[in-house]
Amino acid sequence: MEISQHWRLRKERYSMVGSVCPACGHKSFPPREVCPQCNSEVKIVETQAETKIQVKVAA
Repeated sequence: MEISQHWRLRKERYSMVGSVCPACGHKSFPPREVCPQCNSEVKIVETQAETKIQVKVAA
């Protein structure tokens, strides 16, 4: 499979797919398998049509 075809077939390419931790509520984008805050397994979710994204930039 070509690289470009691989990315076109990924759900994250055409929608906002992230993860939410059921234990602590931390949200991540792009989705992760484990919560970076508490190391619990996360739930993969697709965001709603009008979701606001907050960006944090490390200094």
